[in-house]
Formats: sequence, structure tokens, C-alpha cells
Amino acid sequence: MGELSYLYHYTSIETLALILKNKTIRFSSLSRVDDIEEQRTVDYGDLGRFCFVSCWTNETEESIPLWNLYTPNMTGVRIKLPVNPFKTVKVDPDGIHIKESYETHPSLTNEKLSAHGCLLNTPYLASLYQVQYTDDPDKLNRRVLTEKKPETKMVNGVKKTSLEKNISIKDIGIYKNKQWAFQKEYRYKFFVVPWTMRDLELVKSYEDQAKLIDRLETEKLKKDFFDLELDEHALNDMEILIGPRANYAQKQIIESLINDLNPSANVWESNLGIR
Repeated sequence: MGELSYLYHYTSIETLALILKNKTIRFSSLSRVDDIEEQRTVDYGDLGRFCFVSCWTNETEESIPLWNLYTPNMTGVRIKLPVNPFKTVKVDPDGIHIKESYETHPSLTNEKLSAHGCLLNTPYLASLYQVQYTDDPDKLNRRVLTEKKPETKMVNGVKKTSLEKNISIKDIGIYKNKQWAFQKEYRYKFFVVPWTMRDLELVKSYEDQAKLIDRLETEKLKKDFFDLELDEHALNDMEILIGPRANYAQKQIIESLINDLNPSANVWESNLGIR
């Protein structure tokens, strides 16, 4: 990401209030983003429904299109936060499923996600990506499924035939049509899978494993958003830019929210002169 230090997020005053009150950022499924094509794949359905993103930009100059798209009549705010602003926790090995300790987010631990019928896929963190804008149909209309030919092995003295399926998720949520290039978007994303630790314990054969993977095509999640907690450093380094059409009352609401919920944040007013 080079020297990238800060990112910017355009949103409404109401969402700002929730961010400050809960000290969280909401990640939404690709099934809910503005580009309806993003969740789709050519060969495995709407796989993007398991990909959760939070959308930002690195443009320091104000964007009139982003003010228009993501704030009501340009009366919302632009939030500035340092890169990777989320709390993390260390998960220790359990001696059975987790062989090495790793970092994740408090709201994305196996215990919490299993209650929603899912688990976090590697790399276990909300990772930052720069969106790639393209007109390449192979990137916009992704094929994600590869299958190996049937292979017979002896397992505990019994012949077992496997048909290995591999689902590639690495490019989900990365590519968008060139028509969206004005967004200059960066996004944090993570991917969940629709099974739990208990489901993994019940996998005893290749057939069981294949049935589990097939859930990626057919299963629906109980949630279409998750909230990740912000760390104190990020909150202390927050800046709020007030939208160019905000009236006196809206400005007072924003300043009151900051004073009550995050007084260390700096507040500025837009430099755009728009009626």
C-alpha cells in the first residue's frame, strides 16, 4: 500500500452517530453494495454474499460524486481514520483445529461467528485492498470453481474415491467495472464460510467435505453485516469533515456528537461552495 496512512469514508450524520456511540465500523455483504454485479460468479452463484466489506477512498481532496452518492444531499460527513483502525485479539491454539496462534478481531472469533452459523476464512483479519477497475470480462465475470478428476485412495484399508473441489475467493470484492473508477476506492474485506466448528468435527470423508463446500453455493447467512470495533488510537486520530450543504442545525448536531462521544476528534467544514 506504499505510504498510505489515512483513508476517508463518506456517510450520513445518523451513521456517524452510530460509529461514535458504538465505536465500530459496519462491514456489509457484497449482496448489499451499490454495484449489484459484485456478488455474482459465473459458475458458483452469488458467492460474494459471504464477502464483507467496508468502503473507503484515499483521495484527500473532497469528491463531489462521493458527497452526492453517500451523504443525503451532501449534508453528511467525511470521516478520516488511520489505515487499519480496528481492534485485534490473539487467538491461541486449541490443540485440535487451530495449530498456531493468530490475530483476528474481537467480533470475528470462532465462538462469536459460530453463533451465526459461520466461520472466518483466512487470513482471519479485515485486510485492506485497492479496488481494481477494469473492462476485462474474465475479471468482472469470475469463474471460481476448479475440480480435479476422481482419484481413488486406500484409507484405513478401504477404497475411497475423491472428487476435489477448489473454490477461489481471492478476487472476490477486488474488481469493479471502469464506470466506478471515480470512487478511487480502497476497501477492507473479510470472507466467512457457512459452517461451524461443530460441522468441521463431523467431516469424516471426502464426500462430507464436498457437501460442506457445496454450502457456498446454496446456503444463506443469518447476517448481512458485522461491526468491527475501532481501537483507541484510531478514535483519537479521527477527523470529521462536515458536508458542504449542511445547515446550522446539522453542524450543531455533528459538533455535539463529537463533544459527547469523541472529543479528541478534529472537526472541519467543507471548502466546497455549493448551493
